[in-house]
Amino acid sequence: MIRPERLRIANGNGRGVQTTLVAAVFQGPVIRCLVLTPDGTELVAHVHSDGPRPSLEPGSTFHLDWDFDAARLLPPARSPRM
Repeated sequence: MIRPERLRIANGNGRGVQTTLVAAVFQGPVIRCLVLTPDGTELVAHVHSDGPRPSLEPGSTFHLDWDFDAARLLPPARSPRM
């Protein structure tokens, strides 16, 4: 798991996961970006609303990357006992 605020959107640096922007919603100090990976996985990234950022037009392609220490490995979900 990686928290949305720990993801970074970058144009063409080749690092991270390739994504396509589905929607961007302004939410005060952040812009909430819904993106899709090539395999159809939906991810949410929070981008600061002030400061430099790429154009956030739906359909744009970006790479999402993050610092190594931002990722957390979660244990597998347990199925409820019946």
